[in-house]
Formats: sequence, structure tokens, C-alpha cells
Amino acid sequence: MPKDIWFVTREYAEVAEAGGIKNVVRSLAEEFAKNGWQVTVFIPFYGCTDTSCLTDFHHDCIPPVTLQIASQTFSVSFSCANFRTIPNLRLLFIIHPSFSEKLGVYTYTESEELQNNTHICGTGHEDSIFLNTLFQKAIVSFGNHITGMNPPQIINCHDAATAMVPAFVNESRSLFFKDTKCVITIHNAGPAYHHSFETIDTALVYTGLPYNILYQALNGRSVEPFLIGCQFAHMTTVSPAYAEELLSPNSSNTGGLSAAFIKKGIGITGIINGIDYDRYDPADTEKSKLPYRFDPLHKDLTGKYKCRSYFLTIYSHTRTEKLQNGNMVKQYGVISDQQETKQENNVVYISFHGRIVPQKGIDVFTAAARNLMAKYDFVRFIVMGQGISELENSLIQTAGNFPGRFLYLKGYNRALSRLCTAVSDFIVLPSRFEPCGLEDFIAQIYGTIPVAHSVGGLKKIRDRTTGFLYTPDTAETLSSVLSDLVEQKKKNPAVFDKIIFDGAAEVKNKYSWSVVVRDFYMPLFKRLIGKI
Repeated sequence: MPKDIWFVTREYAEVAEAGGIKNVVRSLAEEFAKNGWQVTVFIPFYGCTDTSCLTDFHHDCIPPVTLQIASQTFSVSFSCANFRTIPNLRLLFIIHPSFSEKLGVYTYTESEELQNNTHICGTGHEDSIFLNTLFQKAIVSFGNHITGMNPPQIINCHDAATAMVPAFVNESRSLFFKDTKCVITIHNAGPAYHHSFETIDTALVYTGLPYNILYQALNGRSVEPFLIGCQFAHMTTVSPAYAEELLSPNSSNTGGLSAAFIKKGIGITGIINGIDYDRYDPADTEKSKLPYRFDPLHKDLTGKYKCRSYFLTIYSHTRTEKLQNGNMVKQYGVISDQQETKQENNVVYISFHGRIVPQKGIDVFTAAARNLMAKYDFVRFIVMGQGISELENSLIQTAGNFPGRFLYLKGYNRALSRLCTAVSDFIVLPSRFEPCGLEDFIAQIYGTIPVAHSVGGLKKIRDRTTGFLYTPDTAETLSSVLSDLVEQKKKNPAVFDKIIFDGAAEVKNKYSWSVVVRDFYMPLFKRLIGKI
């Protein structure tokens, strides 16, 4: 019996990148392909799409289709391509000018702001509701028009921007989808990630879905895509702990979704995200993108500290790097390995990498960093990320107040973000809520110890065994925990060696995607469709 699966996503690693979803979907797609499934990934074709890892492009793989949205008619075309190294895996691109004119997946870039000052860098696309609706309707229309292709047993939709696909499949009444089961994976149910319609009237105009379906999806006055889709799909999320939080009446970080899930009796299966250790492997510089090799799995950290020396050489003075799509990494502050007291050099390096948004606890991090630098002259902070201007400005100000001791790199670059993590002793993850967490995995692969707020998917860190957990998430608590750690690191660095080595081994052996797919995704999907 053929095994066909569709993944629906707005982003995909190395093709169109934004947040952590890109890595999850690519890893899932590759693992299912390796296990003999025919995998099709549906994604829009953006102005920032990178096709260098693809081959066998076929434009207009079916004739263009016409879609009705908000009383207007739109023509959408389709192109497909294969990955050079992965059989059974193809990308199916949704082609429309509304996507191809965008230089970012969800938000405007600096280049777009220069062209149009109303498109503020970092803010969401003004036509995002239209984009999401067009994308999802196009996918279902593709299924209704394709010939010579097996229907999918599973359609796995990733996050709110794709969560209406099951409803559109149901309303299509298509024989092509008659045996298809839909799964919606919640990557983030925070209020900023709902992609909701402001009113039921707006949802009616854009989606054309029946009133009763949209009425069941109300959250206050808003209509939620997650609540639309969950009427026709099985719900999953990216860690068991986050599933518990999503179904907790005490949850305060879902903008009302938790209460709606509970009221409707919606079940959510929590499956921890994995990671492809091989893709980050510090023992292979071509894969890791780091300047020197090292191997925590075999207790070799020499190259980690060579990477640090390399990093310090570069960022002991100010520079600006031009990056892809007109974006730039802007440097604020410099970093030095010299102490003000000129004592024996034994500096401790602490990093943060991620989106500069309230969810990530940037205010807690910044306050704790200031506390530590006021107390110790041998502590250095390295921050990389971009987001809300107010929080970015706080980091910029901190870099100015603590010259040589706080470096803020505003922007994103894959190789540089990995280097920032790899050169550090500790990475701080003070998230207010965190569905799964990827940065803790990456840090552990690179021999950097995570220090995290004990919440959601970050609870997979085993306290004092593979990292450190703390609660409550306050600057005072974090300052206290970090103070203890930097003092221990200063006095006896070797005390952390076992945590470093155990952390890397656990990521490799327990959280590799091959293990997660084999032990969790495959059994779930087979239960949904019947044993293959």
C-alpha cells in the first residue's frame, strides 16, 4: 500500500527560513522519506526563497487554478522541485505575486522598509490574513485538480498559518481526500501567533467557510484558525509539557485558546521535537559552520576554545556584516577577554540567541546581565537576535553601558548564531513560555550549558544533570542562579565537565529525529489511518 504524506508549512530550512518551524518540518519530511513514505511539502514561493539545494524544477506542474477570496478572483500556479540528496521528498511551491514580492516569510525586512516606510522592519505583513487564506485554499485546490498522484493518507499542518486546511479539505467534499486524515501541530499558541480573524464577518468574507464552523471557532470576538481546524483534525504540539500547559485552566499565555480547548474537550498529543545532531555536529566544520572542530561526545573541547579566540579577535572591534536578502547583522558593543582588575584571565561567557520579543524573557535577561556585570568583572555577555525595537534598544543601551563586556549582534545569520552559542560557557533561556525549545539542544551539542526557566519544553533539561532550571522567572532568581554558576566556573571549571558531556550525549541518543519519528510520530500516524 502506498504511503503518502503532505506537510503544509510557511517555512522550511535552507529554502525559506523564519523560526524554529523550518527545522522541525524539514526534519520530519526527511525522516518520513527515509522511512519509505512519499513526502510532499507545500510552501509559498517568496522573494527570499533559496532554491540552491533543489533540483528538477518543474513549473506549472498543473495548470493554474482560480480561487475566490473576499469577492475577488486570484490565479495561482504551482511548481515542484526535488531535494538533491533525499529521494521521495519534493517541495510543491504555491506561486502568486503576493508571496513572491515578500523578502521575509512573515515580516518585512530592512530592504522593504527602505522601499516603503510603512513596511516597518520586523512587523508582520499587512496582508497576512489574505496570504494565509490564499495559501491554504490553493493546497486543497491542487488536490482537486492533480491527476496521476496518490492522495495523502496524512496532511500535517504546521501552526496557525496553516490550521484551516482540514476545514477546507472537509468542505471540498473531494473524493481525492476521502480517506485523508489531518493533523495540526501547534508550535506556539502565544497571543502573537494566532493569525486570527478580527471578527466572524471578516472570517466569512475571506474563508467562505460555513457560519457554524466559524462560530465554533470564536474566541471572544476573534475567529481562531486553530479552533477552525481542530473540528476536523487531530491536534499535536511540540512537547508533552506544553500539551499539559495548553490544556491547563491556569494557562495565561495562550490568549484564551486553552480555555477554548478545555471547553470543547479537545485533546492534544505532546510529542517532543527532535534535532538532527548530524546537521550541527561540531566534529565536522562543514556541517557545523564553525571555524574549528571539537567533539563533546568524546570529551574533546579544545576546538571550542579555539572558536572563542577566533570570535574575540573579530568582535573586539566594531564591524558590520552584509547578509542575504539585504539584511545586515549590526554590532553594538565589543567584547574583550581582559578583566578590569588585570587578574589572572578566567573570563566566563554567557549568551542568548533568539527572537527579541517578550515571550523570550528579554527584560529578565537584560536586568540579570546588568546585575552580574555590576558584581563581577570577569563575566561577558553575547546576544544575537532581532525583534521588538523597545527590547532591542534596551540591549543596545546595555552594550553602551558596559563596554567590552556586553556584545549585541542585531540580526540573524546561521553560521554566526551557532558561533555565538559555541563560544559560550552558558546559554540563558528565560522564556516566559516555551513550547519546545531548540536553543538548549544546539547549546548542548556545542558543549554550552543551558540555564533555563522551568517551563514548557525547556523542562526536558534535567536540572544539574544536563543543564540548570530555575523558577520563578525573575531577574533576581536568574541573577542568583548565574552568580552561583559563574563563581563555581571561576573556582573550578572542571566541575561542569560531566554536565557538558552528558548533555551532548543525551541530545544525540534520546532526541535525534530518527528516534522521535520512530517512537512517536509513526505510531500516532499509523493509528490515525489504520495500520499500514
